[in-house]
Amino acid sequence: MPRRCVLLCTSNGAGLGHVTRMMAVAEQLGPDVDCILFTLSAALPIPVEAGLRVEHLASAGYLDVTPNEWHELLEDRVEQLMTRYRPDVVVFDGVHPYRGLTNALGRRRLRRRPHRVWMRRAMWRPGVGDKTIQLADHFDEVIEPGEYGAAFDHGATSKVLAGVHHIPPICYVGPNGELDRTAACAELGLDAQALNVMVQLGAGTINDLDSTLGSLVGELQRVGARPCLARSVLSAPADDPTGGVAVVRQFPISRYFAAFDFAAIATGYNSFHEALSLGLPSILVPNLATKTDDQDARSRWASEQGLGLRWDGSDDRTLRDAVAALADNERRAGIRTRLEALPAADGSRTAARLIEGWL
Repeated sequence: MPRRCVLLCTSNGAGLGHVTRMMAVAEQLGPDVDCILFTLSAALPIPVEAGLRVEHLASAGYLDVTPNEWHELLEDRVEQLMTRYRPDVVVFDGVHPYRGLTNALGRRRLRRRPHRVWMRRAMWRPGVGDKTIQLADHFDEVIEPGEYGAAFDHGATSKVLAGVHHIPPICYVGPNGELDRTAACAELGLDAQALNVMVQLGAGTINDLDSTLGSLVGELQRVGARPCLARSVLSAPADDPTGGVAVVRQFPISRYFAAFDFAAIATGYNSFHEALSLGLPSILVPNLATKTDDQDARSRWASEQGLGLRWDGSDDRTLRDAVAALADNERRAGIRTRLEALPAADGSRTAARLIEGWL
């Protein structure tokens, strides 16, 4: 019997979220499935090093071409991949399916049209994406990775429920993938006896968070904590801060969460669900300048549930109170207990079973 083939496609996000979600799904696919990851992200070395078969096309900015020229390039490239691999299922993970992609997948001259799937993350900002949501017509299926804070989702995807496969949240590392504190601290070069705090703000280089970062690091140092800045592998070392702040670029950083007593994180999909699902108490710092992702809604939901402490970067007193609360052992333990009651973020397994069913 011929082997079955899946083509997983990711958009060119500023961070690693799209790539790591598709990597998580790829690892759950059965051994009899050939899996190819086609990414537009500069993070392609990560899935390559993980042993995946990877195809790549750079974004328009890297290629110095017009948007129309780039969509033509993308359309040609997808058609080439369809001819080369003849995938049975194509999955696109991204907020906005590209015209070049949908054109290629809709070509009548394809010898065999694959089953087309949109992995569409929820929690869009209200009033955004009403036209984008209609692009689901180009796909046979829509998979929506779960949101812990779904009760606070009032965006476009929350109004379109029929025909959508709702699955648990997707995280790349589960509880069994973590190192213990001693091993994690040893690999990161941290003192296991210190009050270590992971700081992970922003998605790649999408926003300038220098002032927010400076306030946060200063307050952590004031209470005797050791800030450890978790930088994206896409960031340049020249941009690293100085002044006694540790910097790590390990991937995936969630494997090392046991090294940290608490964290300060931006509330993008991946960082938020990784921290909550793995029981890491956190100061939640929403990026209020995102175009689509409603990070503010995530942070407000978690704050109201007692699962984290929200700080939007505008109030120094709120920051001092949040740091003081998480520096307290009992307050931290209470948050950890509540985090343990959350459902598992094992949506990659569910997504893989859906994809195998469509094969």
